[in-house]
Amino acid sequence: MNNVSLAADFMYDAMSRDATASVGYDYILRQSRLRGKIDSNGTTSAHLEERLPIGDGLCCILSAQVDHLKKDYKFGFGVKLVTGYGTEV
Repeated sequence: MNNVSLAADFMYDAMSRDATASVGYDYILRQSRLRGKIDSNGTTSAHLEERLPIGDGLCCILSAQVDHLKKDYKFGFGVKLVTGYGTEV
């Protein structure tokens, strides 16, 4: 079962007159989940979580955040173990 969610956000600070807008998505597939966001400050981020077939409750996570204006690039990976009724370890 595939499931797609989209969201938009707008924030305005009256004191500093600063405004930020962002658009995000969440795409759920059978064995993975992909999330991402793009904002008006030039930051793009993505997060991929995939269940591994080698064990029940074992997930591989890949993530990235790119800010071209500040030349700030972050990439990461991880492993998540879920036991019992969805509780994360």
